[in-house]
Order: sequence, then C-alpha cells, then structure tokens
Amino acid sequence: MTETKHEIKLTSARGLLEQLWDECGRPSLSWLRQQQKVNAIPHVKVAGKVFFDPVVVRKALDACGQVEGIE
Repeated sequence: MTETKHEIKLTSARGLLEQLWDECGRPSLSWLRQQQKVNAIPHVKVAGKVFFDPVVVRKALDACGQVEGIE
C-alpha cells in the first residue's frame, strides 16, 4: 500500500478543533490539551509553542478508534 503525501500545514489547538469538528460536536480545548499531555494527539513544539497537523491528528484519532467514520 502506498501512502499519499500531503502538504504539511501546522495549526494551533483552537485551529485544530475548528478544522476537525463542527461547532456542535467539538470537544473542549481542555480535552485536547489532556490528549496532548499523554501523547495521544500528535503535536510538535516550535519555539515553545505547540502546533498540530490536522491530517496527522485525524489519522491518529481514526487509528485509535476515537473517531468514527462517516459513511
């Protein structure tokens, strides 16, 4: 199986929540920070700030069963 490459676009925690969830079903910022703290959500630190790649985070959530796909 070949993996398709994507353009890496890093975003903030709030930006990640806005990109991956609609307003009604969006988890809280504190939930995201808790997941980040236990390394359940992939993230990178740059100059003391934390950023997320939405594509990588979505794949990680799919892989651990925290997000159900829409059919």
